[in-house]
Amino acid sequence: MKNAIFLGLVAGLALAAGLLINSGLADVGHAIAVGGWPALLAVTVLHLPSMVLCGLAWHQVSFAAGNPIGLFAAARLVRDGAGSVIAVLPISGELAGMRALVCCGFTASDAIASVVVDVTMELLSQVAFSIIGVALLYWQNPQDPIIKTAALGIAVAVPAVFGFMKMQRSGLLSGLEQLSFKLAEAQQWPAARGVSRIEAAIHGLYLRRRRVWRAFTLHLLAWIAGAAEAWAGLWFLGHPLAVWQVLAIESLVYAIRTVVFFVPAAVGVQEGSYVMLGAIFGLGPQVALAISLLKRGRELALAVPAMLMWHLLESRLMLRRRTPSPD
Repeated sequence: MKNAIFLGLVAGLALAAGLLINSGLADVGHAIAVGGWPALLAVTVLHLPSMVLCGLAWHQVSFAAGNPIGLFAAARLVRDGAGSVIAVLPISGELAGMRALVCCGFTASDAIASVVVDVTMELLSQVAFSIIGVALLYWQNPQDPIIKTAALGIAVAVPAVFGFMKMQRSGLLSGLEQLSFKLAEAQQWPAARGVSRIEAAIHGLYLRRRRVWRAFTLHLLAWIAGAAEAWAGLWFLGHPLAVWQVLAIESLVYAIRTVVFFVPAAVGVQEGSYVMLGAIFGLGPQVALAISLLKRGRELALAVPAMLMWHLLESRLMLRRRTPSPD
């Protein structure tokens, strides 16, 4: 796995560098300069609604319905921020999200179970979002060769996601339990013993079918709402597209990112996807790379407060553990 991640990173960096050089660094820089700081601000602000929706979805698949929804939105910020800047593992963000919940008083088993189920619903909703994107492309141009490739990818993804769901119920997560237990014990995390109840916790969450499917719906709405930032970015860059065109591009860009999950932060993959898919709707490579880089800037802009929040959560937990309990 380490070799795959390293090779993926090298290949991604090489692809990104090649795309920038081939498109002309000055031309890409000019395209970004057209939008300037207002474009970055708009992309960042318009990403927040989708993040809140993801927090709502996560709240649905947790054992803590009484906890404030804002807690899950904040934990989602930590999760996304860590996934952007600490992408040493494909699940770095998810691990950070679990840790954030543990710092807020969740048991390890409940935190891990909620993330597993939430990620599953997010993947399933992404498949639905990709189907929407393929349908929009078919409506635009039924003969486009990318439609068959995308449809084949969806045909593979659907059974893969449902297979992942079945695996969660079939007792095959014992390895995850053992690994998590060792990690929790090594780090002296609170509630480490609760890790052994992961599988039971996951089963318990899936029994709440209405909440699980509400999480799916909220994630699908988050994917759709997330397209607003790309639409606004393109508008500021002087190359506006119709909403349905942006939805088609975004749905397939994120589908490609998911397929090549082993590439840290999808370096190069995201850029190449925007260039390839943007060309279908008349976007030049400079503009496609510009919108991708604006999104990279948004990731960094939100990662800073996310990492600060995570640090505060860890500091608060450490202080609580060091403070002697009153007699």
